[in-house]
Amino acid sequence: MSSLKWRTDNTSLRLLFEATGQIIHFTDNSDPAPRAREIFHFFKPETLEEWLAQPETLRRRRRVFRCPRVPF
Repeated sequence: MSSLKWRTDNTSLRLLFEATGQIIHFTDNSDPAPRAREIFHFFKPETLEEWLAQPETLRRRRRVFRCPRVPF
């Protein structure tokens, strides 16, 4: 992991964004198995603030909430 010169502590960043001119990857390091996922836009600061305030990650909350099956 690279270091950031303006950070004085060694704590890891929970939410990471990596971007090229064409692709944006997002990683939540609090996920059970963190991995980069391609996204199509950056999230609003309000959304990120809300996610950071929640004790569980989106992926962990999704496991608890099960959508009902849709009949075909």
